[in-house]
Amino acid sequence: AAPAPATPASERGLDLSVSEGVLAELRAPFEANASQFSESTWSEAVASVEAALAAGWEAQAEERAELRAAIEARKSDPAGGAGDEVATLKRGWELAANESGITLGTTADLFGILASLTPEEPQGEGAGSTPLVVALDGSALMLDPAAAAARLTSLDEHARLGLVEYRVFARALARDRSFCALAAASEPADIGVLGAATAAAFTGSVMGGWRDGDAGVLERREAIDLAESELDSALGEIAEAEQRSEPVALGPWLKRYFALARRSECGFSPFMVLLLLQCVESQSVEAASVYIASRALGRLNLARQAEERALGVPAAIELDRRVARSEAQLAQSEITSAMSLLTLLFGAGTLLSL
Repeated sequence: AAPAPATPASERGLDLSVSEGVLAELRAPFEANASQFSESTWSEAVASVEAALAAGWEAQAEERAELRAAIEARKSDPAGGAGDEVATLKRGWELAANESGITLGTTADLFGILASLTPEEPQGEGAGSTPLVVALDGSALMLDPAAAAARLTSLDEHARLGLVEYRVFARALARDRSFCALAAASEPADIGVLGAATAAAFTGSVMGGWRDGDAGVLERREAIDLAESELDSALGEIAEAEQRSEPVALGPWLKRYFALARRSECGFSPFMVLLLLQCVESQSVEAASVYIASRALGRLNLARQAEERALGVPAAIELDRRVARSEAQLAQSEITSAMSLLTLLFGAGTLLSL
């Protein structure tokens, strides 16, 4: 009998093998707390990552369909506007800064923010036109036509290779309460350490910028050095004030979070500072664990894409930098405005006490 025809690349299903690389990144921090780790809990974490990939795959298909429909509708009505559709949809997330601090909502809300961020400066055909409205999960996502086309192209390429875009995966994993609970248990929250880490990241973001338009690589490296020095001093002060017998240090998740900022060479973006504020507010490192998992997937996705194009696969550190540079191009002005308001209300140092 003749062999069955190969499945066209366009019809390739979800490739769960990529989960192995993500899980390899996560095993060490899960194992760090021996009292909470077991093969049973690890199996739960594995199942959560695989379930989030499957959920992300479905969400990605939905987003592709919505983007394609919106783009086609605009072709038939080039002058079309957002119309009344926006009024029937709620915003995908809310971010409020006031005298009480920043109200963030849940970890899932936080990664809804990341998933909804769009490029800072639309370019190409259609740039500057009336935005398209894409309805996802009952939320209104406003996209410049050029940005919508670029987003669809990216998601289509991911789907063609059986991959899930890392921000879509992050949103799905953040909704998995089992994974978040396991990650939180693996690194019990120390509110003093969380506050010190947040203040240090805020300093790094303000002093060094977080993308090429703000400062050069050298300035960002210097800002990260300053942030880490400030963090070391703060941790030493905590140990002295609380008369701890052991040195105070970052736990495994936060340590990886700071290491990621350093090797990515983009510094601490407003979103990365916001994420640490979420850790303070929730008194948990679950948001950091979700981000680390998703960034690992982003790196692995780029490696798969390079392999598919028969190109040499860059080193992991270069792939991390490419993901970071891409993320740095996303508009984060509303987050920055909230951070600025906090600074005016309290001064940067008060992040330690939030």
